[in-house]
Amino acid sequence: MMVQAVWREIPRFYPGFEIDEFIVMPDHIHGIIHIGLGDLIGRFKTLTTRRYVEGVHAKVPDDL
Repeated sequence: MMVQAVWREIPRFYPGFEIDEFIVMPDHIHGIIHIGLGDLIGRFKTLTTRRYVEGVHAKVPDDL
């Protein structure tokens, strides 16, 4: 019951993760977790683009 309770809490602590079925084995568990890969890639692209643009602006001489 404790494992089931913790399993159900995963989406609360990890937004973008959805849980599916799981089974408890004698010394481990098997479970299916769906991750928002599109969200992750979108966020990565946004952050890298923003930092690239900031870096370009930081290196451009003021007299241009």
